[in-house]
Amino acid sequence: MGSEYVAEWGDPGSALRLRKMAYSLSSFARQQKRKQNASQQAIVKWETDLKYLRVNYYQSFAKDFNWPTV
Repeated sequence: MGSEYVAEWGDPGSALRLRKMAYSLSSFARQQKRKQNASQQAIVKWETDLKYLRVNYYQSFAKDFNWPTV
């Protein structure tokens, strides 16, 4: 992996890392929902992961970025 790509994810425990994870999961779920034969299992798992991240980690970083929508 290139250093630019790695830098996009930020340091472990950082707002940048949480933002990248949340926006990636949100994007995966939105893209899957647009498909004609969407995988409901994948959508549920991504949305569950998003909820977990928000409940357990977002409060500390709420001032740093807006939570994504699915």
